[in-house]
Amino acid sequence: MVEPLGRRGSCSFVHNEKFYLFHGYNGPHDRQREQGLYSYDLRTAEWSEDVLDTTRREKHVVSGEAFALVRSTLYTFGGWWDGERNSRVRELDLDTFRWREYTPNNPSEGPMHKDKAGMVAYGDEMLCVFGGYGEAPSVRNGIARQRGAQYDTDMASLAVHYTDTPCQLVPAHCTDFIEAVWISPMTTGPRPPPCAAFSFTKVDCHRVLLFGGRQVNARVNEIHILDMDNWSWSGAIIQTSPTDLWPIGRSFHAACSLLDPDNVGVGLSTQMQHRRHVWLPCAAPDLSPFQSMHAVEPKLFVLWGMDQNGDPISDAWELNINRMEWKELRLPPCLSVGHSWHTLACEYPSPAQIKAVVFGGTCSNMFSGPESELLSVNKTLVLEFGVSSLQQICLRYVVQEFNMDSLPASLSPVVLQGLRCVACQPLPVRL
Repeated sequence: MVEPLGRRGSCSFVHNEKFYLFHGYNGPHDRQREQGLYSYDLRTAEWSEDVLDTTRREKHVVSGEAFALVRSTLYTFGGWWDGERNSRVRELDLDTFRWREYTPNNPSEGPMHKDKAGMVAYGDEMLCVFGGYGEAPSVRNGIARQRGAQYDTDMASLAVHYTDTPCQLVPAHCTDFIEAVWISPMTTGPRPPPCAAFSFTKVDCHRVLLFGGRQVNARVNEIHILDMDNWSWSGAIIQTSPTDLWPIGRSFHAACSLLDPDNVGVGLSTQMQHRRHVWLPCAAPDLSPFQSMHAVEPKLFVLWGMDQNGDPISDAWELNINRMEWKELRLPPCLSVGHSWHTLACEYPSPAQIKAVVFGGTCSNMFSGPESELLSVNKTLVLEFGVSSLQQICLRYVVQEFNMDSLPASLSPVVLQGLRCVACQPLPVRL
């Protein structure tokens, strides 16, 4: 079994019951970047290194790029490599493990060179890129300002670890696969302030939830929702009372939807009213006991992150999106040490069950202390939400109560294979 080295600033996704991990770096700041693609089999709990097509071997190793999965193709945008940011779009075919450049027909109208941005897929035909750190548009660098966009210079980041003039930005760019062009959609509603290192999570087939991130010199705890059907922003959703449960401001955290967003449509959306930068749910009909189960209500899971001082945060939160209510989760000992710039990806085995895989990050302050102490971890954690299937419950009971060698040979091959898989898996962490 080949395990990946610890890393931060990496990318991950789940495809065909495997958790894939690539890029990032494990040394101080911009050194010791990691190459290669690793997969963690969720059935056998084993790591392996996948062989990329050697004729198209990557020449550059990136950290902090945005990424999105569209069926069996992974798309990445931007990131930091060779001492600078870029605006390349690349795609990885997961059937052949071949990388290739994806070049829109109007590259000059696309996003600026940047990292720590957000990207999601809108259906199978469009990618949406938002925010991030980059060099401010100017005549010198040939980058045009996007219509309606905002830019803020972050002097704190400049002093810490950037060599050019970093700029937080709030353009939203989309690339249309059919026309192969960049589009700058006209949005309505109050845009988020310039931000980077936030979470940008699809919560249903057309809405994206932005949480936290860095705005100029502060890490915030605002929520913004973008409806990609009509390109409208919700405005800032904020803590309205000191007594409301609400996570502290953070960046470099990880988040995921606790429902498969591509299978959640308009039927689960609740109409919202925008008033004074607060998103208020309208009265919703009563839900039956079945509909009010954990797995049916759209929720967001947020894990760890970096606080105002740059230190890792050791907490986890669950947001009920329809009600805009936060709940802090009780963490088991294996999650009690906070990380920042870790990666998280989800598998949705059934509508009532979610598996989230967490990997990497750092337990150190990335912006203070000796560089030699800035190390990344390689711990793999599997978290479970919702209700396990009856089959899984039965298999786990048999494995825990009986000796595998004493099971009758008359059991079907399917059952025996299921028992072997459960037997070799570590018990998942349930939250």
